[in-house]
Amino acid sequence: MQAETEVLEEVVILDESRILSLVEKLEKGGIRRVFQLAISRLSGNDFTQEILEEPGFRHWVKTCPFMPTSISSPRTSQLISLVKWASQARWVYPEHLQVLLAFGPTPNPFCMETLYKLARYWGAIKSMVKLTMKQPEVFAGIHVQDVEAPAQQKFSLFHEKTPLRKALKRLVKKDCETTMDKLARRWETDDAEAKLRRACRLTLTLHAEMQLLDFYDRNPALVPQLRLMGTSKKACYLCHEFLLRHPLRIRVSACHQKVYPTWMPPPYRDVPGAARDKTFWNFSKRIEKVTVGELRTGLAASRRSMNKDSTAGPSLTATATVPTVVLGIADSKSSGHPIAHP
Repeated sequence: MQAETEVLEEVVILDESRILSLVEKLEKGGIRRVFQLAISRLSGNDFTQEILEEPGFRHWVKTCPFMPTSISSPRTSQLISLVKWASQARWVYPEHLQVLLAFGPTPNPFCMETLYKLARYWGAIKSMVKLTMKQPEVFAGIHVQDVEAPAQQKFSLFHEKTPLRKALKRLVKKDCETTMDKLARRWETDDAEAKLRRACRLTLTLHAEMQLLDFYDRNPALVPQLRLMGTSKKACYLCHEFLLRHPLRIRVSACHQKVYPTWMPPPYRDVPGAARDKTFWNFSKRIEKVTVGELRTGLAASRRSMNKDSTAGPSLTATATVPTVVLGIADSKSSGHPIAHP
């Protein structure tokens, strides 16, 4: 526990601004009020009120630290306490909260996702410390270096007249017109082309997994022997697919299957012994193949619930002491195909 707390202290100092933004969301989102309202509605229900009779849970709920007024000049120790308090929602009282929130304004309030994001700091640290104890050789001689994120890139289809029709003619050929009609119905619009152009005014960002991959491309001597990328949340679909086709063969252990339109591939670099252009070509062909399949069959199916990414827990779940299941949020069965992020 001491080692975990020491690591958490370092993480809080390094990522203070992000943690503060999550705390402010919880304060402004009224999580304390959500709990209070659910408790008032639960009172008198003999079947479920027993959850409040458990001293640990009752004390935890009543000591909810997120007040409507923001914390001014918080100390590191305060933020550590907030992270630890949030972690109990995720790993100690998930079943209690599922019952309690069923009596609230909504069984899945948005503030709970924010709470789980805050809790993820503690979960990721516990997993990392446990892995360190089990396999210290993984961390022996570890190289720590700042990696500067590349500049974001602007992307737009504003000057394209019919980008959707052009793409569909190449992808689904003779089914172009029927697919256009299906997309218009799915997007609830009379002009699918205009809808796509408006949606494609984007700022592209290189995800953390791609930043690390680019770093190793530039520094092949530093490529780790254990080619597993540890992350605090599961990789997106495009990062996962690109890693599968990259010659360095670095892997992540889980993927949440969502596609982000703002995803950007890593910069082009020659990798010794491999043609990088072939890597991106294979990646592009894979994405096109999946896209064609979804256009032909997916548009007729009902909408699927989005998988959770930030609340899914560390990707390296083999070291976890409890299953990383978020109760109270509907499960989404992975079909091996991506889920588009709206």
